[in-house]
Amino acid sequence: MAKRNRRVNSNRQDIGAVISEILNEYADEITGDISPVVKKTADEAVRNIETAAPRRRKGTEGYYNSWNVEKANVTRYETSYVIYSNQPGLPHLLEFGHASRNGGRVGPSPAGGHIAPAEKKAAEELERRILEVINNAG
Repeated sequence: MAKRNRRVNSNRQDIGAVISEILNEYADEITGDISPVVKKTADEAVRNIETAAPRRRKGTEGYYNSWNVEKANVTRYETSYVIYSNQPGLPHLLEFGHASRNGGRVGPSPAGGHIAPAEKKAAEELERRILEVINNAG
């Protein structure tokens, strides 16, 4: 961040305006550096889900290829992406199980949870990367 020498009067309103201006400059700089990190982490989470997703038949594109990432909201101070499957409902059934036709229960997929571990890993990785960006900005 570019450091400027600022002359501040003893008036409290002037000090508040200067502090606000400095914080806005810092937020703009950090936001510009964080946006690509969020996108990269979301793309990696999709790849992790696809890798761990169950496959029924070898060589066929199906559930594991249905995952996408889409920009949800990018504003001055917020960047968010949504990870979703083109097959609505199926991820929930595979992750948590469901009721069977004969009144019993079908457990979660034998592959185990494939969404929750990817989500946890992405959250930890995003936090680490954001802290890295913030530490390098100073």
